Amino acid sequence: MGDRAIIYVRHGNDWAVAGVYTHWSGSFIKEILEEAAPVMRKGDPDYAMARLIGVIHNRLDGALSLGLVGYPTTKPPHSSTTYNTVEQWERWSPGDAGIFIVDTATGKVDTHGGYGFETPEDEGEEPVLEFYKH
Repeated sequence: MGDRAIIYVRHGNDWAVAGVYTHWSGSFIKEILEEAAPVMRKGDPDYAMARLIGVIHNRLDGALSLGLVGYPTTKPPHSSTTYNTVEQWERWSPGDAGIFIVDTATGKVDTHGGYGFETPEDEGEEPVLEFYKH
């Protein structure tokens, strides 16, 4: 029950220390990412994640529906290899909108285990975001 999503941020193979879970914002992830992208620092996934969390926090009423989550593996986030297989991401998904993996190196967003950006107005579109470059 809800409109759940988990967002992870990386810059190439360098990942933020945690992901962010939102219980009621899955349908709005594209809007959230577009709003956050200008303040997310390219090249620094931890800083970018902190700014993303701030944007999500400011959109929510009350003290619920936002949290930090780990990764579906014990591999440390600042690893030189990529995380899991697609199947592992699919199993880790909370359902609903699923998992979003934002790469500040390319501006691309991968989705797994949910409806992702599959709304009628976004069908066939691959989001590319412009991140703060300093």
